Amino acid sequence: MNMNTAERDLRLEMLNSLLTTPHRVLEKVAEIHKLIIELDPIFYGHLAVWYQRHGDVRDHKEVFAGNLLTSALTEHRDAGFMMLQEFPPYEVSRIVDFMKRHQNKVPRSARTAVTRYLKSREKNAQFFDRAAIRNRKAMKHLYATLHVKPSDRANAILFKDNPPEDSLAFVLKQLAKAATPAEQASLIVEYKIPYTIAVGAIKQLTPTVLAALINSMSPQEVINNLKSIQSRGAMETPGSQAVD
Repeated sequence: MNMNTAERDLRLEMLNSLLTTPHRVLEKVAEIHKLIIELDPIFYGHLAVWYQRHGDVRDHKEVFAGNLLTSALTEHRDAGFMMLQEFPPYEVSRIVDFMKRHQNKVPRSARTAVTRYLKSREKNAQFFDRAAIRNRKAMKHLYATLHVKPSDRANAILFKDNPPEDSLAFVLKQLAKAATPAEQASLIVEYKIPYTIAVGAIKQLTPTVLAALINSMSPQEVINNLKSIQSRGAMETPGSQAVD
């Protein structure tokens, strides 16, 4: 009875931690994870899968994945393998760094999971391009730190800074070089360049370019980026109120 009570209290402590741990303090997050995985590994595995689907704190998701990938249990490693494929590159990079710092290892199965992650993105050029633009530093880190050989296309985009003409990185180079706002707007419309990517490539957002960006966005994208759009004077541009 006492053991059941202790186990229940430990699980409640873990769940409470998921709600209260400060963001981006992985050391504090790791402490409670280490305790529960040692005392109740089966529960920990189930909780990790549940939290991946229903949890909100990225730090916990990353620690769950890192612990599962370095676990002695095959079931944990298999679950961690599948979970890793769902993270954006910058979080996969953080998971790898967590394994190195806190577990002092990146097991072969974890390296295989990251390699699968990278290769699956290489197979889809559009998917890879957007990942490489949004998470360039993280993508380079994953290839380099685990010594994963990139494809020729990935190598050209990430490491040689010589992207092929059919890549988003190449289009962004042309966007940055465009001499006039009209040319920039034309490229944005033709290639459907996302707002968050385009603003990083253009030094000065003119009303013409802003109009092209806003017109190419979905209503949800406008809502998500509204503060950024307003800060760049879009709502002061004649006719821009049409996005309201």
